[in-house]
Amino acid sequence: MATFTKEWDKIRENRPTIATLEKSRKKIDRLAAFMLGGNPVTGRTMIEKFNIHSYRDAIYDLGKKGYDIQRKVITAPNGIEHVVWWLVDFSEEFVTMRNPAFFRTK
Repeated sequence: MATFTKEWDKIRENRPTIATLEKSRKKIDRLAAFMLGGNPVTGRTMIEKFNIHSYRDAIYDLGKKGYDIQRKVITAPNGIEHVVWWLVDFSEEFVTMRNPAFFRTK
């Protein structure tokens, strides 16, 4: 089993930034703090946790702020495609471990 040492070290390194962003009243900053913690997000996550309804714009805005974001399209059994986003600092295996439900196709 992988230990993900690099990813856990990155989260520890991000803690001061996360603390600052979490205090912000801006939705985009709170989303950035969540993602800096190694968490993947979907459109549903952005709506439910952060009240961000224009999630494509949110991802674009994070990219403009310098966050390097990776995405993966997941096709559900009913044929609907969902997109999962996470920061490139974290491997796909790590973010899958953080929230495996996002990556299930069955």
